[in-house]
Amino acid sequence: MQKFFSSRKLVIVIVCLIISFGLMSVSVAFRNNRNTPPLVQQFGNDIVGFADRVVAVPMNGIHHGFTSINNLLNTYQENQKLKSKVDQLAQTQVKDQVLERENKQLKRQLNVGNTLTGYEKINAAVITRTPSSWASQVIINKGQAAGVKKICRLLPVLA
Repeated sequence: MQKFFSSRKLVIVIVCLIISFGLMSVSVAFRNNRNTPPLVQQFGNDIVGFADRVVAVPMNGIHHGFTSINNLLNTYQENQKLKSKVDQLAQTQVKDQVLERENKQLKRQLNVGNTLTGYEKINAAVITRTPSSWASQVIINKGQAAGVKKICRLLPVLA
């Protein structure tokens, strides 16, 4: 294999660099001069633009490659976290089911009837309250047709 520094390739690269820097210098020198024909400046801009594309395309490819690898690693870590949360959620669901069964069993053993949580909920708006029994009596806009039933015991109204 021939040495790079002893071949004609080195001479060609150095000559191209000298010409490129020369054209950039001429372009910068004539930029402020209003009498300069735009052809020289356009030629210099074209050469600099071509060199920029030659350097930018591989660099952008490398940058996007590193970004893709970083995103892939982040996705893997996020996936591991989500798997652990799914496991925790499954454990919590099993625990909730056990507690619910235990709660029903204890209610049966204590012979507890309907509690505040044992009723079906119906949304209603308060129409009016009587001034004499403000804290214990309300009139709502739902009735028997909506499934409201009278109960025997009085429940305290929580304000």
